[in-house]
Amino acid sequence: AADLGYSTVTKKIASGIGIELDCTECSVIDHASFDAVLDDGSHTIVEAGGRVESVPFDSSVSRDAKIVFRGVGAALFSGNELVDAVAWASDNAYSFSAKEEVDEVPFATGKDIVLAAALQTRHAGRALYLGGLFGISDEVMLDKSRSDHSQYFRNLILWVCGESGVLKSEFPRHRSVATLAQLHTYRVMDDIEFMVDVYEWNGTSHSWNPFLATDMQIEFTMLNPYARTRLRADGNGTVRATVGIPDVLGIYKFEVEYIRPGYSQISFTENVNVRPFWHNEYERFIPQAFPYYISSFLMLSGVLGFGLIFLFGQPSIQSSKPQSNKK
Repeated sequence: AADLGYSTVTKKIASGIGIELDCTECSVIDHASFDAVLDDGSHTIVEAGGRVESVPFDSSVSRDAKIVFRGVGAALFSGNELVDAVAWASDNAYSFSAKEEVDEVPFATGKDIVLAAALQTRHAGRALYLGGLFGISDEVMLDKSRSDHSQYFRNLILWVCGESGVLKSEFPRHRSVATLAQLHTYRVMDDIEFMVDVYEWNGTSHSWNPFLATDMQIEFTMLNPYARTRLRADGNGTVRATVGIPDVLGIYKFEVEYIRPGYSQISFTENVNVRPFWHNEYERFIPQAFPYYISSFLMLSGVLGFGLIFLFGQPSIQSSKPQSNKK
């Protein structure tokens, strides 16, 4: 957390996770969305203008709950894709010193002001930034009338400690829909059922529970995706999808890339080979080839008719007698 009068070390730590802090005396000011009970008239105890929609962060917290902050203004670096704003200010907020008049462009305004941010590395390392210590002070956390505020910050602390939003995937597998057997090589135009077990860590019961995902997708790719479909959860931790193999042979990959705010990343691939039809696996008569069938029989009929005519036909011969010239 970075509060007013923060140190150089705090600024370097915040910069390391992708947060740029305003000056040490510059706080977030909002003359429209401030807490009328706790604020002393400076309008520096502001209400969050928006929050990211994520179950680990919003568990047991209503979407219209009033979450209050008081602290230094901050903004995200644009080049860091691993850090996300968790809570931000309203459109009327700006970052400036409460003791001075605004005579220049503020460091950040509106939704660009980050009140809380979460960083999650590709290896599930986590860090949490809070724009001030007031939000987790006893004055607010122990207030029974602000149960949503207290629960929201508890959710943030549980998340950064790895007690919520932790996913794991195991036992990816696939099988033919026709034979229900897992093969290393499948045939073009067949259907494959892909399955994987996904679980979520429950920090309260200290157990892995089935993750009921509704937005997890799988891609069947060979350089480019040939099929993309949604994985369906069965309630027991297994998500599955049926993919139709295109009429293109090669080496394909099942790819799952699940990245959502508040959850650890799930990313894996599974390779399968796709072969063409063997010579004895084609249909006896292909409907598309009927014009060729007809033309071949017509050709045979023509040859047979020509042979019969040539062998047994009698040509008509007209005899002509020479005329003698009499004088």
